[in-house]
Amino acid sequence: EKPFACATCDYTAARRDHLELHELIHTDYRPRPYKCPHCDYAAMAKGTLATHIARHTGHKPFACGDCSYRAVTKSLLERHIQTHTGEKQFKCSECDFRTARSASLRSHMLKHTGEKPYVCEECGFRAAYRGCLQKHIMTHTGEKPFKCSHCDYRSAQMNAVKKHEAIHTGNKRYLCDQCGYRTSNTSNMTKHKMTHSGEKPYRCDACGYSSNNRSNLKTHMNQHNPDQS
Repeated sequence: EKPFACATCDYTAARRDHLELHELIHTDYRPRPYKCPHCDYAAMAKGTLATHIARHTGHKPFACGDCSYRAVTKSLLERHIQTHTGEKQFKCSECDFRTARSASLRSHMLKHTGEKPYVCEECGFRAAYRGCLQKHIMTHTGEKPFKCSHCDYRSAQMNAVKKHEAIHTGNKRYLCDQCGYRTSNTSNMTKHKMTHSGEKPYRCDACGYSSNNRSNLKTHMNQHNPDQS
């Protein structure tokens, strides 16, 4: 029996504290001053609200001159145009990372600053991104909302289900633009591309060793901490 029901989605829990943890997934503590006139949705930014309202109205006044794409806001159109030009105007001050989006740069910078503003109330786990905290909370509640369309496999993470489904379909839709390598998920492709770029983002704090593979770094770290191996 699971008598405790979430007011926002279909989740139910056997214990009240599990429900309270689950409800944090729907909670964002930042203010949302921009209200939708058509429903209860509220946004933190005007542009986000405009994008939402377009779902109600279908109005997209900004048109791309190179293709049929239309956008709700000028900023979304400018972002789209960069897919034609390849421009990546936002550059990280700490490494060679470049992006076409300021939001992507802000997210990237968290890797350098180590800032983790999102905290789990159950165990103190900290995350750099709200989505990471939401996934973590599911380890406490036991939720696995994402289901394989081919079998009974379920997971707390959509990416895990997509990766699993490739077992059934054999689909390897991600193709390396520098060689013939193909894979079914983006994380494998990201790791593969490092073999071309020479990027080694995983660094040892105890010496100068760096690697393009997290597991290789863990193996290396055991040399400094043999008692933990």
